[in-house]
Amino acid sequence: MLSEININNYIYGSIYKKSQYKKKWNERYVIVKNEGIFSYHSTSDKNYTFYIPAENIKYIWTRFELSFGFLIVKIKHGMTSQT
Repeated sequence: MLSEININNYIYGSIYKKSQYKKKWNERYVIVKNEGIFSYHSTSDKNYTFYIPAENIKYIWTRFELSFGFLIVKIKHGMTSQT
C-alpha cells in the first residue's frame, strides 16, 4: 500500500513486498522515478537495496485485492541490479 504520492516527478511511499523464496511479507520504501524503481529497507537508508532500471521494465500492472484490502502491484522486468 502506498502511503504517500507525489505526482510532480516521482511516486514514493511504503509498500509490502512478498519475499520470492520465503513467501514472507516485508515493508519496503519505494521510489518510482523516470530512471527506474528504487527499493529501500526504510526511509532513513541512503543506499537502495534493489533497483530496476526504467529500460528493463516491460510493464507495471496493478489491481486492488478486495479480499485482503491491499493494492497488489506486479512488475515485469528484465535484468536487475542489486547493491
